[in-house]
Amino acid sequence: SARSFGVIATDDVMGVPAFHLDSTYMQDGRIFTQAEYESGARVCMVSGDLARAQGWSVGDVIDMSFYQYDHFLNNVFWGAELAPVYTSSEPDDFFDAGQYRIVGVYALRPITGVSTVSENALSVPWNTIFVPKKSIQNAPAEDTLPVSGALLTLWLKNGSMDEFCAQMDALGLTAQKEDGYETRFTFYDQGYSKIQPSLTALSGTAELLLIASAALLLCAGVLLAFFYALAQRQSLGVMRMLGCGKGSAFFASLLGALFVSLSGACAGAIVGHLLTEKVGAKILAGAANEPAAYAAFSAFLATDQEITIEFALGADAHTTLFAFFVALTLFLLPLCGFLLMYLRKGPRELLPQGRA
Repeated sequence: SARSFGVIATDDVMGVPAFHLDSTYMQDGRIFTQAEYESGARVCMVSGDLARAQGWSVGDVIDMSFYQYDHFLNNVFWGAELAPVYTSSEPDDFFDAGQYRIVGVYALRPITGVSTVSENALSVPWNTIFVPKKSIQNAPAEDTLPVSGALLTLWLKNGSMDEFCAQMDALGLTAQKEDGYETRFTFYDQGYSKIQPSLTALSGTAELLLIASAALLLCAGVLLAFFYALAQRQSLGVMRMLGCGKGSAFFASLLGALFVSLSGACAGAIVGHLLTEKVGAKILAGAANEPAAYAAFSAFLATDQEITIEFALGADAHTTLFAFFVALTLFLLPLCGFLLMYLRKGPRELLPQGRA
């Protein structure tokens, strides 16, 4: 037991209830970075008790060999501690090994006061080591691993709690068991349910507006390019008559169009951001009173664990930038085609023809 520790591989340590509810804090060092999760860096976080027992500190490198232990035990006879139950392992049972650098030491805050959340739901075994999930290779399938409610978090898509509960009912997981226990889920929706109906309606409206505006933008871009090129026809003829080359005349006309289109696209982006902020403020203001139909989202959230969430609805910078370049493209590409068509003609053909 002195050299066997429970290792939890995770994609987000903040999803563990003890970390999410702030009953765990970093005593030294830091938590994993997003880059370490994505790359599968061989780094780890250990508890303060384990670090003291082993003489470890942040920056130390430890050798670990991984095997699958049996199950978790909620031992009510020993201080209601959550503890993994280990079994002996043969050398051939290890499925991965490697050196891990300690980047953080965490500790549990003492539970005080009265809470409807079970102490076991907020506990982490004192000898638990956390590592990025991608850092372990050849691990057993997830459906064969032991599960503890204190270490299990399921991230649901916003607004899909009812669908998830229906799936659990269909699988029979939430039904009363013969030995008396019943599976129960705790949901933390962080207030999203208050604005979910408004956002659903907004999403449908936005899809229709996106289709309509895309068609309008395509037509407007072609028409504006045609009329701009038509207005530049005489200027092209004059420049050609004065000895200006086709390339120079083309870029001179295109430069003016680029200035006008950039100004228009910037103005559109600014107006779009302002309108989005205004519409978003109205949606959030209308969601001040939580609908009774969505009260179940936070039904199991303890009073002393409730948190205040502030929502902000605004335009996405990357989407705005994408729309900015699309608008420029739909105007400048047809314009280039019309200008090149005019430049194929002789200079006199571009000038107004006198009446006989």
